[in-house]
Amino acid sequence: MQQGDLTRVEFAGYLVAGALVGLLAGVFGIGGGLVIVPTLVFHFSLKGLPPDSATHLAVGTSLACMIPTAASSALGHHRSKTVSWHLFRQLAPAIVPGAALGAIITLRLHAATLQTFIGTAVLLFGLSLATSHYRSSGTDSQRPSPSPWALRAGGAAIGCLSAVLGVGGSMMMVPFLNRLGIGLRQAVGTAAACVLPMAVIGTLTHILLGPSLGSSCWDRLPGWRTGLVYWPAFLGVVLMSMPCARLGVWLAARCPLRILRFLFVALLFGVALKFLAGM
Repeated sequence: MQQGDLTRVEFAGYLVAGALVGLLAGVFGIGGGLVIVPTLVFHFSLKGLPPDSATHLAVGTSLACMIPTAASSALGHHRSKTVSWHLFRQLAPAIVPGAALGAIITLRLHAATLQTFIGTAVLLFGLSLATSHYRSSGTDSQRPSPSPWALRAGGAAIGCLSAVLGVGGSMMMVPFLNRLGIGLRQAVGTAAACVLPMAVIGTLTHILLGPSLGSSCWDRLPGWRTGLVYWPAFLGVVLMSMPCARLGVWLAARCPLRILRFLFVALLFGVALKFLAGM
């Protein structure tokens, strides 16, 4: 397969990835990068791209795919009344600069380093989720509301790490909010809304600063792209992810919390092992 070709089989792969991404975004409130990044790295490798070009193009495209998917997921959780907009207004101003910084850091990392970092981070978050005690209800009446400074510091750090990983911030935002006393369902819904500003800023940074990868990587990238966003992959993923995100929200509202937690942890472990094994 040549770098400039776009086959039906390749585009069908993007559609399948989009369906999985939508379900995950709706059920877990994540932007879907946990599935998009490894899937796109695989497809781009088949197109003949070297590891550096394939990995960075996958991260940039993944962030772009999160925008409509996260918007659809956030809307669904809003209608289900699981989004705390009060918390969102405190988190968003910190997430935005954090995401911009994270995207800049990503562009400076070698592909192997980036993949190892992603796998290690996801594994650690999975272990944290597996050993933590979730609060199934809202904030305890005897426990004070989360500190605005704690929310801002956490939002900035999560925004930065999310852009570096290219996998959305919910896998960090959900346990972070839950440990602050926010109920699991509300934490998932609020995290879904927080993915949107992170994805927008991360995407813009990858578009504007893509040429900073250097000519050895930049010259090997395929056509049909803007910066580090590959539009055929974006289109295929988005076409299926948005309707499937609504289905995911419907399933999340009816899924027992114990099962939701188990599936979330299993997802993180599977993705982590895939990255640490070198894709």
